[in-house]
Amino acid sequence: MILSTIFCIFMYAKKRGQSPTNIPYMSTKPAPDKPMPVFSRQAFWSGPTKGLDVHKDADFLIARVFDAGKYEDMREAIRYYGIEKISEALCTAPDLQSSTIAYASIWLGLQPEAFRAHRRAAENPIAYPTF
Repeated sequence: MILSTIFCIFMYAKKRGQSPTNIPYMSTKPAPDKPMPVFSRQAFWSGPTKGLDVHKDADFLIARVFDAGKYEDMREAIRYYGIEKISEALCTAPDLQSSTIAYASIWLGLQPEAFRAHRRAAENPIAYPTF
């Protein structure tokens, strides 16, 4: 539901000739001087997050937020890390849901093959996909 809403917003912006990255909260540079990101518990339902560092574990945090987080969590990640870091983390993540890959490929303007998780899934298909 959330992803389809976001997709519609970005497609509307694309039809009007606007870039989704021109939206004010979508900075292109990381924000080390800004407050630390605060993510909902929904994104990290499977375990504690107390031992995670927002800089050292950035790739894991970004992939997890875009896979299981709320829209507000995604905005928070974009605000803190910037578009380039988000793009790099999602393209190199070993496991992402197919819906996350579809959303990110449209939003970032990349082909699904640019994502490591998509290539891994194509190489090792499972009999009964869940997503």
